Amino acid sequence: MATAYQNAVTAALTAAGRLAGVSVTYTTGAGSVTLSGSVIRGNTDWDLETENGLAERWESTDWIVPVAGLVIAAAAVTPAKGDTIAQTINGTTYTYTVCSPSGLPVYQYLDRGTRTRYRVHSKLTATA
Repeated sequence: MATAYQNAVTAALTAAGRLAGVSVTYTTGAGSVTLSGSVIRGNTDWDLETENGLAERWESTDWIVPVAGLVIAAAAVTPAKGDTIAQTINGTTYTYTVCSPSGLPVYQYLDRGTRTRYRVHSKLTATA
């Protein structure tokens, strides 16, 4: 059972999606689903250390995606490396590939208590 705090976080994320949400098409090997106006775009800046001890900066475009929205062919989908997220802006389609720095997960649950939203990491890989 969700706590009052968890319910408040879920309500805030739902409201943010309605106010600032964008439409994207999420594609996996099993097919695709269009999420209309419910996805929030953001970013993450990673400061990492390589195996050789060198500093590395890695930037990702992140997508806050409703878990309940990622259903393809009647099956729930978990974000995976290589999936794509396409967003069309003013007639141009930007395609992002789901990925993360080596050894790190490609997604986390944004709201760990209720697990209603994924934070999916990606990189811009194509523009058409």
